[in-house]
Amino acid sequence: MTGPKTKIALGSGLDVNTGQIRGPCVEGSPSPNPSPKSLHFQLFSGQSSDEIFDQQQGYGSGQIDFWLLGAKARSEFIIRNGESRKQASMIWNVEYRQGSLNLLQPRWNAFGLSVLKDRPKVFSRLCGDQFVIGLAKGAQFFLSATLIFQNQEKYSYFKTRVSVSGLGGLIKKDKSSIQEMQDKARGAYLAVEYLQQGGDSFALDTIGASQASVCPIDQVEPCLDRLAALYRYAFGADGFRTHAETVKLEDQATLWSFSSSYDDAGLILTPFNSTVDSPSGFIDLSNELFLWSRRLQEEVADSSSRAFDPSQTQADRAEQFGRRQSLLKESELLQNIADRCLTDTDEKICRQRIQTGQVQNARIRTRSSL
Repeated sequence: MTGPKTKIALGSGLDVNTGQIRGPCVEGSPSPNPSPKSLHFQLFSGQSSDEIFDQQQGYGSGQIDFWLLGAKARSEFIIRNGESRKQASMIWNVEYRQGSLNLLQPRWNAFGLSVLKDRPKVFSRLCGDQFVIGLAKGAQFFLSATLIFQNQEKYSYFKTRVSVSGLGGLIKKDKSSIQEMQDKARGAYLAVEYLQQGGDSFALDTIGASQASVCPIDQVEPCLDRLAALYRYAFGADGFRTHAETVKLEDQATLWSFSSSYDDAGLILTPFNSTVDSPSGFIDLSNELFLWSRRLQEEVADSSSRAFDPSQTQADRAEQFGRRQSLLKESELLQNIADRCLTDTDEKICRQRIQTGQVQNARIRTRSSL
C-alpha cells in the first residue's frame, strides 16, 4: 500500500512540546534545493516494534507526535509486522533522499501580523514557538516477511530451532530454507506486506495486486513469488529508486522537517513574551492515541492469524475476517481523531474527540459481535 500525504507545509507553526501543527503565520519563497541523491538501507531482523521505533528517531515514529509527518501508516506497519510473542519477522527499509524544500526570506503573513497586533498573549497557542523552514524530501519503501503462529508455544518452538535470518532464504526460494520453515513452522502462515511513501508507485501497485499476500506455510509458493518480486522492486536496477526519481522534488514525500524559532529567523517577537503556554495534557492525549493505535494493530494481527489458520472452521475464519474489517474501520476513525487533534489548540476539545470516538467504537464492536 502507499502511504498518506504529509500534513505539514512550509511556514506551518509548530508547538515543539507537543508536536502539533499551528497556523501558518509565516510566508516566504519556497526554494527546491536538490542535493546529491542517495539511497539508505536498513534491515530489521527479529526486532520488536519498540526496538525498530528506537532506530527510527527523527521520523515521527515515537508516541509524542500526533503522527505529524504521516507517521501513522509507518507506525501501524511496524507494529503489525514487528517481532512479537506470536510472530517472527524481517523488515527491509529503503529510503531515497532527493533534496529539500526551503523557505527563503521568511516574513510574517497577514494572519501572523494580526495575532502579533491583536492577540499577542496567545501567540504561541496560534502560531507555536517555532515554524517549519525546511522539508527533507524523498521516498521510503518498507517490505516485510512475517511468519505468524497460532500461539506462543509454536512460536517459541520455531525460534529455538530456526534463526529468523532464515526468512531471508525465502527470497531466493532456496529449497532447503523452505523445507526447514515448513518442518519447523507447521500451522503458521506467511504474510508479505509493503508500504511506500513518495515516488511513483504504479509499478509497485501492479506487483502488489498480482500475487497472494497471505499463505499457509505448506502452500507458500504464491507468497514467495510476491516476496521475490517486491524484493526485486526494492533493490533492483529498474525498481524503487528508478520510480522514485521520476517524481519532482516538491511532490515527493516529506521524510522529516527542519524548524526554526521565530527569533532565530529574524522575526523578532519582542516586546511581548513569547513563552510557550501549550497545555501539557496534549502529550498525554498523544500517548493515548498512539497506544489505542498499537492495541488496534495487535488485534488486527491476531485476527488475521485466526482468519488464515487452516485448523479453524470455515465459520470461525469468516467471523475473524469480519472482525478484521471492523478493526480496520476503527483504525480509520482513530486516524480522523488524530488528524483533528493535530491542530487543536484546546486540549479539552481533543479529549472530547477521543472520548466520543471510543464510545462510537464501543457501539460498533457491540453491533459486530451480535
